[in-house]
Amino acid sequence: DAPERDIASELIREKVMLELRQELPYRAAVVVEAMDESRRTDAKKPLVTVSAVIHVEKDSQKAMVIGKKGQRIKAIGERARKEIERLLGCQVMLELLVRVEPDWTTSDKGMAKVGYTRR
Repeated sequence: DAPERDIASELIREKVMLELRQELPYRAAVVVEAMDESRRTDAKKPLVTVSAVIHVEKDSQKAMVIGKKGQRIKAIGERARKEIERLLGCQVMLELLVRVEPDWTTSDKGMAKVGYTRR
């Protein structure tokens, strides 16, 4: 029942975890910042554009996510795009950015910025 945007975010985060394995266990969050569905019902070529940001805490983590010559972020994007296409039932253009959000896991403001709240 979760909105497609939230599911897409979790699918991307899952692919980050699978690609990085234990290098970056829980210090990554994914926020889908935009989801353009204006061409979703196009009879000739249905398309949804998803723009997401992978938030990490340190520059070294950003480098891990991007990988040498961008290979890791490309692999993350390809795997996530295929899953999101299955979810949405149409072609998806996935735009991924990696942003350093220092100590986001330890502050209420940082947690809120990436879509989490403390209880």
